[in-house]
Parts: sequence; C-alpha cells; structure tokens
Amino acid sequence: MRDIDELILKLKIELGKAVPKDKFRIAIDAIADFYMSNYKISKNEIALLFANKHRTVLFFAHPSYLINAGMIPVNLSEAIASRIFRSGKGFIDNNLQQQRHLFIFESIKTPDNKIMPIWKMIASRISHSDNHLGIIEISKRSVDFAEAGEDFSPSDLHFLEESIKKVAPLISEVMPDDFRGQFK
Repeated sequence: MRDIDELILKLKIELGKAVPKDKFRIAIDAIADFYMSNYKISKNEIALLFANKHRTVLFFAHPSYLINAGMIPVNLSEAIASRIFRSGKGFIDNNLQQQRHLFIFESIKTPDNKIMPIWKMIASRISHSDNHLGIIEISKRSVDFAEAGEDFSPSDLHFLEESIKKVAPLISEVMPDDFRGQFK
C-alpha cells in the first residue's frame, strides 16, 4: 500500500470513533504499520520520536520497547535524530555503523532478546506548518551487515519525506500537548 491518502482516510475514520486519550497511540500504530508494509521491514525498524513542547528533547513513541528507554536532547550533536530535527534535512546512509552516531538505543535488546545494530537508515523531520513535531527513522537492523538487506535508494527517502508531510497535519491534531514518551 504505497498510497498515503488511503492511510489518511483510514485514520480519519478510526480517529473519529476513538476516545481522545487513545487517538495519538492509534495514529502512531497505523503510521508504523504503513511504513512497515511499504518498506517490508519489522516494527522494530521504524522509530518515531517526538519533541516536548519546548522543542528541547525527543522522546520515542515507537517502537514500544524504547518508549521508556530515555530521551535525546535536541542539541546533542552525536545524535542523528537531533541533527535531522534541527536541520530538517532528510537523511540516508547505507553503512551507518561507519558514521559517528549515538548508538546507545541500538544496544537495548529487542523484544526477542537480541541486540540488533542499525546498518542502514533513512529519516525525515515531521513538521506541520512551522511546527516541528519530531522525526521518523526507517532502518534495516540485523546481527551483521550481510543480513541487513538492500540499500535504501534516494527514491525511498523521497517517498518517506513526501508521505510524512501529508500525514503530519493529522499527527499534529492528535499529539499530546507535552509528549514525554508515555501513553496514558
């Protein structure tokens, strides 16, 4: 399903029926499923991080096992997520382990009790109007580079950037005022 408009329509229907406290979680899950399907990756290879109201810290909203794992200061130069959030520039790297980056979250065991480094990644900032909400990272994780699969292409990044722009207004509508990584 490459059609982002289909996702947005589906979400509007689901969110119209949902109680307010569940709307953000429903949106996050649907967005993760959309990208999982489009890039043929697992749930643990999609990261959605959102900023607090002061735009000083990023918190995980997905994957669920990282929600309480910590936060990333927006001014942290070693963090790819922070650089993308600050610059707004899309990111593509097909040999991520060769780049200086904050790898602490990669050392947290996945739900299947494995440590899975990120070998390849594309990412984009999520913004609506002039409001920078967070970032989305699509990665390829595996025990070693040989199992990481095909490289991401510039067209993969382009699709991510264009599709997340379309869904950002909906995210902005349902995002809690001061998101801090937990769902109530």
